[in-house]
Amino acid sequence: MIDLPARVIVRFRYLIILFWAAIAALAIPRASRVGDVLRVEGQAVQTESEEVYRIVREAFSQPIAQFFAITVRGPVPIDHPTYAALLDSLAAEVRRERYISRVISYRTARDRDLVSTDRRTTFIVAALTADASASAVLHTAAIRDAVLGVMARNRWASEYEMHVTGAPALEYDVRTVSLEDARRGERQSIPLAGAVLVLAFGALVAALLPLVIGVFAIVCALALVYLAAEL
Repeated sequence: MIDLPARVIVRFRYLIILFWAAIAALAIPRASRVGDVLRVEGQAVQTESEEVYRIVREAFSQPIAQFFAITVRGPVPIDHPTYAALLDSLAAEVRRERYISRVISYRTARDRDLVSTDRRTTFIVAALTADASASAVLHTAAIRDAVLGVMARNRWASEYEMHVTGAPALEYDVRTVSLEDARRGERQSIPLAGAVLVLAFGALVAALLPLVIGVFAIVCALALVYLAAEL
């Protein structure tokens, strides 16, 4: 029953190897970027309702759609000149990003809800534009780099504790941790599986073949997930 397929594979083995090598060359770049197109929240599907929501969001102003929250904890009260200078620097730096529509801080709003009771902790709200809201998570690294840049230019800012949070930042962190866990699991499981296969087959080459096929299958599956997410 399997004689005919086996003979065909052996006869055209070089063409088959070239075919799968080409598939691997196309799959690997897409599989490596699958984390960029997946979302923790189910909001990336371009359904008709999502399109209507986008139109309404652009036509009518809303308070805030997607935003980053930059929390700041200082050694002095918020009314101190250095604290005020730091908040102004952070707001100005974040406001330069083209995907930020508005920045709200205690310095501009004077809202007591933005300050803790001991007046040493506050947060800045950086709202994203309507166009950037759908891809908000992709801007997390840039916002954090902007905050680190302010700290680097002002040495005294090291006394302040700052974090970038909000729904996009939390989603970015979940993606990062999940990806690191998956890679760590693969690094630990592949050598163990290889040792078991060597014992089972009694030969290194024979043991490597199932591993290669398994890794290749995973890469192709992730590439298909990437294409599905893109569509």
